[in-house]
Amino acid sequence: MTKDRTIGFVYAIWTGILWGASSPVAQYLFEAKGIESSWLAPYRLLISGFLLFACAAARRPWRMEAAVDQTVVIAFLAIVILGTVLPFCFYLWALTRIGAVYTGLMTSIEPVTATVLAAVFLGTAFEAIDVVGFVLVLSTGFILNIQK
Repeated sequence: MTKDRTIGFVYAIWTGILWGASSPVAQYLFEAKGIESSWLAPYRLLISGFLLFACAAARRPWRMEAAVDQTVVIAFLAIVILGTVLPFCFYLWALTRIGAVYTGLMTSIEPVTATVLAAVFLGTAFEAIDVVGFVLVLSTGFILNIQK
């Protein structure tokens, strides 16, 4: 295993640990301090963005050479607007209308959507375990909506 790959795994593990640890802190702020999710979610993401920017700046990406043409700029803007800005706006809209529990549940559909789009547009093949995963993720939404 190369040094970069090992460092990548360490970053991924720390990301999971820190993200997982932030959830109980958020729950504490909701319950004990009365902070609303519509306030906490954007600030949590903003702070994460600043930290990620600091990490990226430490690697000095502006020294990398890249061929930037009109196609790259259009693709970049499409990724930013369609893949980040609009989904985040929809996420906040959903938080205010259906609450954090159902919004979090519905965001679990994102990996299924990404996989289906990869199959349609990139020709990625499904395996049986993928279909089982789709069914489990999608069935969770239906099971939680069953009236008690």
